[in-house]
Amino acid sequence: MLSRTPIEVIPKPIFNDAEEEPEAPGHSPASKATFSINTSDTQSNRFTVETLAGDGNIETREGLGKDCSINWPYEIKFDSSGNGIFTAYGSASVRKITPDGTVTTISDRITDSGDTFHCVRGLALDKLGNIYITDTGNNAIRKISPDGICQTIKTDTELSNPYGITVSEDGLIFISDSYADRIMAINPDGHCEVIAGTLNGFSDGVGKDAKFSLPQGIQLDREGNLIVADSNNNAIRKIDKQFNVTTVATGFRTPYGVAIDKKGNIFVADYGNNAIKVVDKKGRIHTVAGDNYSNYKEIPNCLNMPTGIDIDHFGNIVICDCYNHILRKVNCVFVQMAEIWPQSHKNLPRPVSEATEEFFLIMTKIPPVVVPRELLFLMVQTLIEIWPY
Repeated sequence: MLSRTPIEVIPKPIFNDAEEEPEAPGHSPASKATFSINTSDTQSNRFTVETLAGDGNIETREGLGKDCSINWPYEIKFDSSGNGIFTAYGSASVRKITPDGTVTTISDRITDSGDTFHCVRGLALDKLGNIYITDTGNNAIRKISPDGICQTIKTDTELSNPYGITVSEDGLIFISDSYADRIMAINPDGHCEVIAGTLNGFSDGVGKDAKFSLPQGIQLDREGNLIVADSNNNAIRKIDKQFNVTTVATGFRTPYGVAIDKKGNIFVADYGNNAIKVVDKKGRIHTVAGDNYSNYKEIPNCLNMPTGIDIDHFGNIVICDCYNHILRKVNCVFVQMAEIWPQSHKNLPRPVSEATEEFFLIMTKIPPVVVPRELLFLMVQTLIEIWPY
């Protein structure tokens, strides 16, 4: 019978419990090819940023992978089928990238009533497959049904440059009404209620007593808290179910999009720093990718004002690399922060650890076999590629 001790893939985690990151462990060319690790990264950037789609041209063209053009991608969210739905505010359109990398346009500029999109930014999906977007230039919220019909959600309150948007399980819409420095809830009938903020500033508090400054990205976590990128305050804020507003982390530079993994770690598109960062459960900030300005080049870890961000079904971070006019991907098999992934096997990345355990559980249910180490390694790699996050 095979031992259930996981094979060792990486000799030590990239981040440890210390505040400083250790020196990068060495990897052979074979390891680099197998796992797409970029050994030439700087100390704070260990993860290859791949181009997922787009050729860097400022135009709109459908196609596969790099054989398409994306005009200022802004926000992206993944649906239950693994499609990435994203806004392209330069073309005032909503587009889709399928799991195989095909980019198409879902809705382009015009609603069913003849209204024209203008500078679409935020995007959210509900469990029924509806797409919600903030049509920022028109101070409007649009809803696109699964069959492609686009309607305007008529609100009973005038909006002021809405940016971020997210939708709860029961269909309640939350937006960051950016120029009004407030967070609002909108029911399906269009009734609006301010749940936090109203005055420009930076202070925690309850409801309207709290202050924001140009809030942008907004996302619900698994406990029903709202996580907000408070852009001009360079902070990440949290609004709980009782509308208590607290500050989670500071030290960013104009944060835009936010995404939350299953463990509650907050990934941030740190727009002004050209970086993707993560706030772990202890409130510590780690750089995942970026820190370097880059025009469109095949240079790992160089971003140009990232805006939207989400986590795909495989646990990879997908980024709207806005000023490069492309979608990027970070392979998160190697995001190993001490307080982020489970600690059952400290020397292994989370997906490797769980995939290996599952493989050995399967193997214990069949007659004993001898599997060459190389074949076992390849099988585990295959599990990693298909493993849900």
